[in-house]
Amino acid sequence: MWKKIVQSWLTFFIVLILVAGIFNKTAVTNGFHTKIITQVRNVDDKDITVNSKPFSLLSRDYSPSTESMSIGGSHTLRLPKIPLVKTGEAFKFSDQASLDLHKSSTAYELGQTMEFWAIDFYKMNNGKDDDSDGVIDGDDYNEYFYKETFTIRAITNNTVIAVAGDVENDTITTLASQAEEVYDVETGIYGPPLDVDSDSKVFILVYDIKDPYYYGYGFNFISGYFYALHEYPKGSNPNDITYYSNYKEIINLDLDPSNVTSGDTLSHEFEHLVHFSRYYEDPSAQQESVWVDEGLAMLSEYLMGYGPSEFYYSKDSSGSFGQHPEVSLTHWDYYDQKRRVIANYGAAFLFMLYLYEQYGGNETLRALIKNPHVSGRGIEETLQSRGYTNVSFQEVFRNWTITNYLNSYSLNKSLTNSYSYDNVSFGFSLNSFESIATNFPNTFSFSAPPWGTQYIRLEITQPTFTMLFNATANVPFLVTLILQNSTDIVIQRYFIPESQEIQIIEVPDFTQYTDKMLIVSPLTSNSEKDYDDENPGTDRAFTVYVNINFIKIENGEVKIDSQNQSVKLIHLTLEGWDENSVFSTSYQLMNVNQESVVASGILKYINGQGWESDEINLNGEKGTYIFRATLTNNTHVALYESPPFTIDFSEKNESSSESTRIQTTTGVFTTIPTLTAYVTLISLASATFWIRKLYKKRQV
Repeated sequence: MWKKIVQSWLTFFIVLILVAGIFNKTAVTNGFHTKIITQVRNVDDKDITVNSKPFSLLSRDYSPSTESMSIGGSHTLRLPKIPLVKTGEAFKFSDQASLDLHKSSTAYELGQTMEFWAIDFYKMNNGKDDDSDGVIDGDDYNEYFYKETFTIRAITNNTVIAVAGDVENDTITTLASQAEEVYDVETGIYGPPLDVDSDSKVFILVYDIKDPYYYGYGFNFISGYFYALHEYPKGSNPNDITYYSNYKEIINLDLDPSNVTSGDTLSHEFEHLVHFSRYYEDPSAQQESVWVDEGLAMLSEYLMGYGPSEFYYSKDSSGSFGQHPEVSLTHWDYYDQKRRVIANYGAAFLFMLYLYEQYGGNETLRALIKNPHVSGRGIEETLQSRGYTNVSFQEVFRNWTITNYLNSYSLNKSLTNSYSYDNVSFGFSLNSFESIATNFPNTFSFSAPPWGTQYIRLEITQPTFTMLFNATANVPFLVTLILQNSTDIVIQRYFIPESQEIQIIEVPDFTQYTDKMLIVSPLTSNSEKDYDDENPGTDRAFTVYVNINFIKIENGEVKIDSQNQSVKLIHLTLEGWDENSVFSTSYQLMNVNQESVVASGILKYINGQGWESDEINLNGEKGTYIFRATLTNNTHVALYESPPFTIDFSEKNESSSESTRIQTTTGVFTTIPTLTAYVTLISLASATFWIRKLYKKRQV
């Protein structure tokens, strides 16, 4: 009898466990755990915020410098990239086993002739098969490399002047003096160049560079260039670009139509030579971004007293930075249809001039060129190493954009010491401003590339100024408002985070200021490179509402659908604001954790229930979110911002040892421990029943 009782009890218990297990497995597989936390955030939109987010500036392949003085043309000629090898690394060229490591003799003599590889830039870029071998440009090196014979005309302590063509002795004497001076000054700032052939000399090759002007096609010509190819050992395979290496430190200068004694091209290209040396010598160093290298080269012209030409920055020069201050500082515009590469040169020069004057002069330049990192990161690390511990690249960039505006005025120079170029006679000023008038609704749309700047003059006469800044691009923005009169300058600085697209700016007593300027600079998102040498980047759009009548919408709801893992903004109402009175609406769902816009669109009006958004499927994406919505009618702008809400749509994990919330098909919530307790109670009750029955039977 006892055996039957035990068997019955075990059988019943096992059945119950199996039933519970099946039930639990089904619920775990189909159910989701939904966790909603409401947080309170205190934000004053008028407060100035400081960007503390880290940024990553990644390096690109090194591209040699080609300088083109434009005479009715543009900078479009570039050199082919070469394989990159640093000191101490194995060479990986295609014919590694037969590299010619012969080093040049140091016993150079006047009148000595030498043969060097030169480049035909026209044939390199004309899109034709000039040597009829079936290959057009590209890697067909023998199509545009050719041999040129040079005669040594001057030898200084550190340079050799070699010429192909007729050049007067006075010109050679002047050039040799300049070359020695440039060598002394720039090596004093940046350090010495490489000496790959152990001859302790930099060769200055002077000849008529073959470019479009040489062939009579247009007015583009190459005034000079440095090519890093010649720093590498010469290969023996004509299909390998290293076959065309001259294996010397070389600067190329043009004879026609350039003036070889102008000094600007020589000092410019010498900086490129030394800058590449710093990269080549340090295996840990990244390859410097074009804008930094070009900016330092332009600054070298300035420090040597040879330039740069106002052609690049004057407000009176077509295509210059003075006329196009919106150009990106960090995105070099070689090929874009806007043809802003002249302005790129001007911007890079002015930034480096500002860095030089405000942050430590030659010592900072020397530290910058030796820093192993590039672009903004290299500048920031350099400043920190020089004692500017709390200065970010972003801050320097913003101060530079302010300087470019305030330097346009001689008024109040004593009030703007940190926002002006030291040499007032330098005379840089901006010429191109957008303007904003006063009629309501004042909606003005603008755009600028990443790390570019839009200068907007505010022609406002009302005593109180209110502006709503709405950035449609999902990137951070720097916004600066400058107000000035004959005695005061007020600078208000705002940072619009990547996740926040709206900023309210209010200024009382607006009419006391005679000049009012709004400066807006879009940056880059965390997921993008902060610079791209060959792509100016997509322009970032933003809208400015001026003198708005602002209304804050308090009532609105966020509907969270756990089953479909979706959210929706509903019941957004404002008395009198219906589909007949509102002419524009928009909404954004922001992920606060990732500082990104998850979804955006236009609100829909549901009669009797107010405005609502589309249903947004989050696909199980965990995060803290905020809904923002904007409605505009003929007289007002209304804004709504939901409290932050955190959502965690996550599937069940049946192997978890923790108590897991589940949902049955009837919507009743229970838990695994509770279910186990039910099974245990039923089992104990069953066992008690059989024991009592057996006891009674034995008594009978």
